[in-house]
Formats: sequence, C-alpha cells, structure tokens
Amino acid sequence: MMDSVMKVERPLGPAWFWTRRAEAAAAWRSLAWPQAKDARWRNSPLEAFRQGLEARTAGAQAEAGSTRASSLPLLGPGTIHLRFVDGKPSGGLALADCPLGLRVGLGSEALPPRLPPSLDGTDLEDKLQARLWAEASDLVTISLAEDLVLDRPILVEWIETGSVACSSPLLFLSLGDGARAKLDLLWSSPGARAAGGAYLSPALRMDLGAGARLGIFELVDLDEASLFLDYPRAYLGAGAELEWTRGFIGVGTATSRLKVDLAGKASRLGLSTFYAVGKGEHLEAAVVQHHQGEATWSRSRFEGVVDGDGRAVCRGLIKVDHAARGTDAYLSSRAMALSPEAKTVSLPELAIDTNELTASHGSTVGTVGLEDLFYLGTRGLSPAEAKALVAAGILGGLLEQTPPELSSWVETRIEEALSHG
Repeated sequence: MMDSVMKVERPLGPAWFWTRRAEAAAAWRSLAWPQAKDARWRNSPLEAFRQGLEARTAGAQAEAGSTRASSLPLLGPGTIHLRFVDGKPSGGLALADCPLGLRVGLGSEALPPRLPPSLDGTDLEDKLQARLWAEASDLVTISLAEDLVLDRPILVEWIETGSVACSSPLLFLSLGDGARAKLDLLWSSPGARAAGGAYLSPALRMDLGAGARLGIFELVDLDEASLFLDYPRAYLGAGAELEWTRGFIGVGTATSRLKVDLAGKASRLGLSTFYAVGKGEHLEAAVVQHHQGEATWSRSRFEGVVDGDGRAVCRGLIKVDHAARGTDAYLSSRAMALSPEAKTVSLPELAIDTNELTASHGSTVGTVGLEDLFYLGTRGLSPAEAKALVAAGILGGLLEQTPPELSSWVETRIEEALSHG
C-alpha cells in the first residue's frame, strides 16, 4: 500500500508579502504589550484597545443588530463604487466594468511583485502595528496605469457590523507616473453597538508616481462603542501632489497615526484633519510630514470640536532630512471645547536636519463658556443650537471638501455626534 502524500500549495501573491507577514507574526508574539509611559502611547487610550482586543478574541461576538442604517445616499452613475461589508464585497462595481487602465484586485495575489515604498516602512517594533500585518486578511489593491486620468471618483465604502471580532483590512493604492484620480473613502460601523462595537484597524497605503495627482476625502464614522486604530502612509514621487481631507465623526475610541513621505523632488502635500468628538469619546490623531526630497512643500492642519467629557489629542511632526533643501512646511491646529469637561490637546513638533528651509507651526485652543451660551441665548438660540453654530464654524472646511452628494448626510452625522454631549 502506497503512503499517502500531502500536497502543500504555495501561498498566492508575492514573496515579500508572506515574508513580511511572518516577521509581523513573530513580532506580535514576542513584543510585550506597550505601556502608557511609552512615548508613542502616552496620549492614547491604550487600555481601551487592550481590553477591546482581548474581549473580541476571547470568543465569538453576538450577532450584530442595526441601530442606525448606513444612510449613504444613492450616488450618481458616474461614481466607481466599491462596497465591503465585514470584509466581503457587497454590490457596487463589477470588476469587469473597471475603466481601461484601472485595476482592482482582491487578495494577496493582486499585490505588486516588488515591495512598494509605502509598504516597506511598517514599524514592527510597534506591537499593534505588527498585529495588523500578522492578521490582515482583507486585501484590496487599486492601481492606475501611467498617465491615466479618471474623470469620475472612486468611492470605497468599508462597513463593519461588529460580527467580525477584529478587522484589519489592507487597502493599497498605486498611481503610475502622471496618473490623476479622486478617492472617497468611508469607514463606518452602523449598528455595531448591539454587538459590543466593532474593532477596525485598517492600513491604507499609497504610492504616487512622478507627477501623479490624488485627491482624497476620507470619513471615519463609527458607532460610539467601536474602536478604530489605523496606520495610513503615503509615498510621493517627484512632482507628485496629494490633497487629503480626513474627517472623524462619532469616533468612539480612535487612534490614527498617519505618515507622508515627500520623497521626490518638488512633491506637495495638503492635509486637513477635522474631528467632532462627543461625550465619552477619545481621539488621538498623529501626523508626520517627512520631507526627504528637495523643494518639497506641505501644509497640514487639525480643526475640530470636543463636547461633553470627550478628549482629543492632536500630534504633528514636521521632519526634514538633510537632503531636503528648499523645504516649505507648515502645521496648524485649531480646536474648540464646547463644554467645561471637554479636553483638547495640541502637540506640534519640528525635527530639522538642514538650514535651507521654511518650517513653522501654530496652535489655538478655545472654549465656549456659559457667558457665550447666554449671549447666544439672548439671540433666540438654545444651548444645543449655539453649540451647533460654533461647530459649524470650525468644521466648515470639512463640509466644503465633502462631495456634494454626501454633504447633507455628513452635516447630519456631525449634529448627531454632538447631540449627546
């Protein structure tokens, strides 16, 4: 009788991905859980992430309910719509319908054969970032050929219902030299509260070739019981331009650590981070503007409101390498506390290694006191209406950048996020 032979199939996709995944798994197992005294976690809701991760991996979650629908309006036929629910494609674009030169791939086999720069900088000394790579199972690759100019936006809608214990999707976007595109990206967790909240830890990575241009509108709209931890990163080639608007609404508990490498000569970054943090919510948003090439330009701003006993911490770092002569960089932060218990913190930093540059930062924090509410009350406004008016003034930039078909929906979500403050 012949001995049975087990057939071992080779994993699909490039070797670099599986090597990096094995390294990340080893780091996740070996690294100790970070402590609140660690500099990188000092302002993060670290214990919430730990308890949330342990609770969700200890056993299956309850079946998700639905306390709030996705409520996205129907988009026009010109939009390229990719919709995922708990990591699975759900309606939207049939991949065969992609315009010529646009490629959408699912799974590791769709990743490029060589390690892209934006994926090469994963910090495996960060236990939770290592976990993201070790556990990543939902992989989406969007690539544009050289000189492709998309005349319609790409909408990626990622919905977590809470039925999946921990979700760690990897979304990789690659623009060839001279390509131009607009991306609308929505992360949401409608109804996840009935399942104890969602745990969403995505990695958005982008490579822009020479002369490529990308505009992004990104919205994080979470159930207040959900946890969000992400590590977005972008790599800009020579002359590439990235204009990125981010909005955090109903953040639950969230930490976001974004880094942009302005590697190519004369590359440009415009980054705006807006937030509305309500009662019981915590947001830590960190941005690194890393100037590596000559004559690079960046502008980054934080603008937001905090209500109830919410907490928002915004950290920004302008890092300029020795070779990045002619850099022009600015970082600003503007925040408004809508209640005496609300807390907002701004932590700007500069790390400069060259003398031939222009770099600076500015920060303002304001409060809405009882006298302000009384004055607005004499003009016929209730306290809730007065706060909404102040919030609209701070978050007007977010609404200006919101796609027209989503503006009413986003405005409603801002009001809902602050209504329980």
